[in-house]
Amino acid sequence: MKIIVLGAAGRMGREVIRQIENKRDLFTLVGAIEHSDHRHLGCDAGSLAGIVDKGVIISDVLSEKVLLGSDIWIDFSLPKGVAGHLKLAQKYGKAIVIGSTGLSSEDLVLIDELARTIPILKAANFSLGINILMRLVEVASKAVGDDFKIDIFEAHHKDKKDAPSGTALSLGAAIKGVNDTVDIDYHSLRGGDITGDHTVIISGEGERLELKHQAHSRATFACGALQAACHLNCSPPGIYSMRDVIEAKV
Repeated sequence: MKIIVLGAAGRMGREVIRQIENKRDLFTLVGAIEHSDHRHLGCDAGSLAGIVDKGVIISDVLSEKVLLGSDIWIDFSLPKGVAGHLKLAQKYGKAIVIGSTGLSSEDLVLIDELARTIPILKAANFSLGINILMRLVEVASKAVGDDFKIDIFEAHHKDKKDAPSGTALSLGAAIKGVNDTVDIDYHSLRGGDITGDHTVIISGEGERLELKHQAHSRATFACGALQAACHLNCSPPGIYSMRDVIEAKV
């Protein structure tokens, strides 16, 4: 499967490239994109990711030959670049996995529109554990009454821009999807090199339930994104989530 990575010089982009190399019997990196003023333009994507040179240069523009010859695009770029990447994917008829968070309402509308013609999988978090947590909080939130309060705590590294995290907001959306009367408060911490911690606390009179997930490595997310790519590779146009990927395995 021939992969183009968008946001290739970022933390997640580099980790995806490392995992592509680890699974080179299944995947091949054919393109690496960054925004036009990125300081790593012109660098070899493999070298920047800490692996062998791949002969794939990080660029802000890829040739039509590379774009047409690719199978799946994986996007971990900054939110401002996602709309352009989506339109380009539609132009070339390519499936795209979107891991960028902090998307605008306009971006979400565009995803809905373009999913009529190409497969799009959007996820705030690609780990198996966090998606199991999503299921658990749905069950718990549906069971509790209006007299329970829910707090979502999340912690990430000091350079993460959006707060609350996309995963925290997805957890909140999952809760509201089954119990729209419950109150939810979000709490964020940015510091050090925390990969990602999420805790949902459901508090009632005389008792408290805590559901927690900790990510110890970005490799977890990168491997999940590649699983998502495999799922899209044989899927018709539409909007997909990691729940679809997980359910296809069980």
